[in-house]
Amino acid sequence: MKKGGGRRYFRRDDILLLQGIRHLLYDCGQTIKKVQARLRDGDAAQIMALGDAHGAGPGTSKKPAAIDPAPAPAHVEDVEPVDTPEPPDPAQEDKAATKERLETTMQNLLAARARLKETLQKP
Repeated sequence: MKKGGGRRYFRRDDILLLQGIRHLLYDCGQTIKKVQARLRDGDAAQIMALGDAHGAGPGTSKKPAAIDPAPAPAHVEDVEPVDTPEPPDPAQEDKAATKERLETTMQNLLAARARLKETLQKP
């Protein structure tokens, strides 16, 4: 709905439908034509349900993650998986332990990122 001054207002159903379409395109990898065909076949209610399940709640914004433009290789060799410790029960641990666990996880992620970049740069 368009109001004075060019402002647009959307119903909750419209937002859920858009979130469902986004989920199908970006998370499930469906093509635009497949999503259009689903909408033509009267599948809008199911797509809205996907938007409700996977979309951001009211008042929150869900920004897409930054995407590295480098293409992924067909297969990756010489990359070892990073061992991450099992997370303990949050009710049992104190703030210092949580901070230490987060720092360890961050170091592991940065190391994995460096190995991935190194692998992608190999000819």
